[in-house]
Amino acid sequence: MSTIVDIKIPHEQLSLEADRSPVRGVPAYLTAAILTEEAAVVHLFATSEDARSLERALETYPEARSVERIDTGTGYCSVHATLTDHLGDFFAPLADVGADVLEGVQNEESWLVRVRFPDAEAVRTASERYAREEFEVSINRLYVPRSADVRERYGLTPEQHDLLRRAHEEGYFEVPRETSVAELSEETDVSDTAVSRHLRQGLDALVEHTLCGDAELNVPRS
Repeated sequence: MSTIVDIKIPHEQLSLEADRSPVRGVPAYLTAAILTEEAAVVHLFATSEDARSLERALETYPEARSVERIDTGTGYCSVHATLTDHLGDFFAPLADVGADVLEGVQNEESWLVRVRFPDAEAVRTASERYAREEFEVSINRLYVPRSADVRERYGLTPEQHDLLRRAHEEGYFEVPRETSVAELSEETDVSDTAVSRHLRQGLDALVEHTLCGDAELNVPRS
């Protein structure tokens, strides 16, 4: 049974020097991380102003490659970057056990990252590897998720949830876009106006329940 773990990583662990962490002090939210054997492709979300600062900082960071800022047209931007070298000390054990990085937020001292492991044994395996490699992490919370609807966690209506998922899967947020409001409207049998409204209001709800909240992950109680 899958297990959700909130892992705390001090900034010092993500950089050879504490003050070199490029996003330290920049309000940012980790929305996804695609793990490979050699690197991690991370997707960060921030206000347009903070995203520009984040992009500039990452471009000076030796371990970051392929930095790209994408304007969503909502006052917020996505910043995508490929991270290599010692940053893999955190991501590699997760990739090896088939874990998925779900989200994360940071404060001045650390990142708090939510990870879904396939089972409790995978959590134990990754934890033992971190200990062997003297990579400092701490587990803030660990729980087996209930079947509660994920929509409730982010304040989304069913329509907003379904349209955001479809829009993401079909490349609406890519640059250039791979689909349009009109195409989403035709596929879902919902008017163009309603599709646009659901997407805007859904993004607004996600921002309110993530970036505008405290710098902690809102973990549902088991």
